[in-house]
Amino acid sequence: MIRKQIEVKTLGKDPVTFEYNLSEKLTEAIEMYGDDNVHEMFLRALVIAAQANARKLMSANILPDKIQEMMETWKPGIKIRTGVSTKNIDPVKMIEDNFDEWSPERQEAMLRLIQERFNNRMIIPAAATETVETNGEEPTAEDIAAITEGMNGGESTTGDETTDESTGEYNPRRRRH
Repeated sequence: MIRKQIEVKTLGKDPVTFEYNLSEKLTEAIEMYGDDNVHEMFLRALVIAAQANARKLMSANILPDKIQEMMETWKPGIKIRTGVSTKNIDPVKMIEDNFDEWSPERQEAMLRLIQERFNNRMIIPAAATETVETNGEEPTAEDIAAITEGMNGGESTTGDETTDESTGEYNPRRRRH
């Protein structure tokens, strides 16, 4: 048996520290706490670990059937490797790899989503890619307006005014000459 110091923290309360007797081996744990308690505690910890691994697989967009297959061979204490970083998922590859396994309804929903995004994408006019000289300084609102001119529906102004005469407000669509 080993006496271990345990610290408990919870939001809005001061931490509490206490000592508790812990077993050093499984046989000692069974003697101290009983077969049923040790098994119940093991099962709780096992379910939590299995859920954590399944969540990792889900976040990597692995399909439920594949998760089932991978979890069949998983053992406690062994990390499941997805081969995919959740930070670097290629959405096109994910769709290519999984599309045939999706239901027809999900395939149609994905097609509608892609079509909608495709139809609503912003096309940047060639003039907007031109460089505005700022002499190493931060671009002004006027410089930014010159770069983005025509991006919001192709509207543009014909004069050199920087303010709207009726309201006195800045006009971000001023033409750059």
